Amino acid sequence: DRWLVPAPVAPKKQARKRLSNRFSKTYLKNNYVFVSFLVAFIAINLGLFISRAIEYRDSNIFTIVARACGQCLNFNCAFVLVLMLRQTLTFLRTRGLGVVLPLDNHIYLHKLTGCCIAGFSLLHTIMHLFNFS
Repeated sequence: DRWLVPAPVAPKKQARKRLSNRFSKTYLKNNYVFVSFLVAFIAINLGLFISRAIEYRDSNIFTIVARACGQCLNFNCAFVLVLMLRQTLTFLRTRGLGVVLPLDNHIYLHKLTGCCIAGFSLLHTIMHLFNFS
């Protein structure tokens, strides 16, 4: 009759502890390649956004944000495919570039890039709708 007893529920403190583990010194030391790649990915998106915003600084704010999001969409839509190219990943692995590129996390980065695409496209569409109204 022990199988009728419900499973114990994990306390919420573990989730908070798991999140704080990601910012610990040991996590950053063990995953420096992945973290540095994420920082570079964010910096590229931020740089593209800012460069396009500066280019259209004389327009209204809706046009600026729509064009900046469009520039980030151009990069992310091309990059999302690169992360899933099997032969390219195998080629990079055989050349020893797994030391400087997070090739084992390509699926997570593919999902992250997809979320960025969804966010930028939503913001891009909303800004165009505000611009035309």
